[in-house]
Amino acid sequence: SLTARERAAGVVAASAGIHAQAVAWHAARLGLDATIVMPVSTPLVKITGTEKLGAEIVLHGPGVAEAAAHALEIASRTGAIFIHPYDDDRIIAGQGTAALEILEDRPDIDTLVVPVGGGGLIAGCAVAAKDINPAIEIVGVETEMYPSMRNALFGETDRRTGGYSIADGISVKSPGERTLKIARKHIARVDIVREDDIESAIHMLSEIEKQVVEGAGAVPLAAVLANPDAFAGKRTALLISGGNIDTRLLSSLLMRGLVRLGAPGATWYPDQRSARQSCYRRHINCGTRRKHRRGRARTLVPRRPRPACPDRGSYRSSKRRRRPSDRRRVGRRRFPGPHSGNKLRVGLTDQASLAYPPLKYSSGRLSPC
Repeated sequence: SLTARERAAGVVAASAGIHAQAVAWHAARLGLDATIVMPVSTPLVKITGTEKLGAEIVLHGPGVAEAAAHALEIASRTGAIFIHPYDDDRIIAGQGTAALEILEDRPDIDTLVVPVGGGGLIAGCAVAAKDINPAIEIVGVETEMYPSMRNALFGETDRRTGGYSIADGISVKSPGERTLKIARKHIARVDIVREDDIESAIHMLSEIEKQVVEGAGAVPLAAVLANPDAFAGKRTALLISGGNIDTRLLSSLLMRGLVRLGAPGATWYPDQRSARQSCYRRHINCGTRRKHRRGRARTLVPRRPRPACPDRGSYRSSKRRRRPSDRRRVGRRRFPGPHSGNKLRVGLTDQASLAYPPLKYSSGRLSPC
């Protein structure tokens, strides 16, 4: 539906994963230039998956709202066509084809459970499903960190939005105007699920169904597991969408699931503990034992024999002389050196709370725009 002038200008979109890959794939198929703006906290598997499709990746902001605002700036500056991730009639219609496929296979279902972020998927599925079966019940599911659709539909002002969620694909602070209008007409209710319920759902889908599902796609099953009485006696269909989950996060979730189940030999260390253990093992190889204390590493007991560390010299020589600060100044900012105890570590939770400058991802490297 693009004119020749619009095709020459290219397209730009903002998304945390699935919409980005869809736009990149169609842009490559049509020979268009595509620029995708993603939040800084987007998992690497989504970034690399979109880059492989030929799109230019720009990382900006802690969430989808900030990424969308930056995408609009790029569109106004370059003349590219902005493709909204959910508040667009054609996007809503395209996402509604998922409900058509479900009802084609199982026309006798009573309830359709759909994940909710900005509302594009559930709006399209609601319109398509209600057209085929007006009696079908449409249930939305949101994470407790981002109950934006439920707040907008039912006026629940006590629930705040924001923070890190494992369901990053539906971490949206406010639904779209078009999607909200459709939701008021067709959606029966919106359930809220906790983070541990989502983890249990991911673990169950991996262990029983042998499916790799991201947090946003697993929330329908999490809603059924958290409130089974609400779905008892009903023929319920769960729309499981999205498998873009980081492999390190998946392995951590699976191990935590085994610990909850009491599996023999299952041991899980939190991320901070794992980082400390890694630092401890790394410095053993250098000839010293180091232990973290309040985030800093200090030498406790030297190991015998005392091998020389290739980047520090021998143990005796390092004890005779006073070592430099291991820090170097760049302007007014201080960066940790190779042997500083305060290593620069940014976790998943911290990424969404920090203000990052726009970054461009290309061939495994991040560079300022």
